[in-house]
Amino acid sequence: MRLMNALLLAGLVAVGAVTSLPWALRWVRRRRTKSAWLELSPKLELPLAGGSNERLLSGRYRGHPVEVRLTPHGTSQVRVPLKTPLPAGLHLSRQVPGAMRRPGRAVRDIQVGDPALDEGFLIQGKNPAAVIRLLREPGVREALLALQADSPWVLITENEVMAPLASPVREETCRRALRSTALLTSALEETTARHQLLAATARDQARRELPAVPSPRPAETAPSRDEVLGQGSEDPALALIRDEFARRMRIHNWFGTYPTVAGFVLLCLCAVMSTGSETLLGQPLLYWALAGGGLVVAGLLGHHVISRKILLCPACGLDVIEPDPELQQFGKGEEGITISLTLSTDICPNCRTVLS
Repeated sequence: MRLMNALLLAGLVAVGAVTSLPWALRWVRRRRTKSAWLELSPKLELPLAGGSNERLLSGRYRGHPVEVRLTPHGTSQVRVPLKTPLPAGLHLSRQVPGAMRRPGRAVRDIQVGDPALDEGFLIQGKNPAAVIRLLREPGVREALLALQADSPWVLITENEVMAPLASPVREETCRRALRSTALLTSALEETTARHQLLAATARDQARRELPAVPSPRPAETAPSRDEVLGQGSEDPALALIRDEFARRMRIHNWFGTYPTVAGFVLLCLCAVMSTGSETLLGQPLLYWALAGGGLVVAGLLGHHVISRKILLCPACGLDVIEPDPELQQFGKGEEGITISLTLSTDICPNCRTVLS
């Protein structure tokens, strides 16, 4: 009896240690990153931002509004909103090697014609011609590659430039990231404004050259996109991505999450019942304890296999396990040994596509 209690206690301690280790490491990393940025605040002339644990600093750098945010995983991000909207649907993120060979890609990767951009970034957009014209501008290209050198996971959307920074936080790295982000933001805004002016001039010129055609009845206003597709509708491609990821998430829950939780609850119940009874539902507690331990092991194994082989992002085909450089340094090769159980189920950590 004492041996069974000792085994149950050891199993509970081991499961608790494995599941709590990633959260403890992230908590330590968050505290360290936050302290480093707070020390750099006077040097960078960025005032502290209040009202949120994620917004660390908020101010202006070279005329651009800048925010420094802390992620749940302990890393930091430099965010700069754009005054001039970029081409509709523009989404530029790091190109992960091997992603193009993965099955199930649902998002088109726009090819600009520049090897440095095509091989280094995953480029998406609703108007490929406008995206290509923007990224081919020499000023935008040079600023983008410079920011990529300082922050490899740079992300550009149609209204924001984001530069994630790995820990530990260093002053020189932060200054380079701020400078490169500001330069890229200026290049994007100036180029976009120039392209919009040229497009407006061309449209006006075309209207003046066309002869006026009398209309027998008042002109009708063309229906908007929301009226055609329905109010509040979303991009069909993104809807397909979310539906497919929800199906894969259900598989992960049934074969990974639910068995782990059920086994852990069964182990706890056996540990409580062992103090006053040796049976549970008419069966010896040892059998139930073995069943609970088996469920925990099967659930953890299912979590690892499914998250690597099935729970993949439908957009880029890569797994959604949040990368953790501090844990990967103990492994061998490029990926290392991943002991973190953290899944990024809202936004893909590789292509930054919204999944739920």
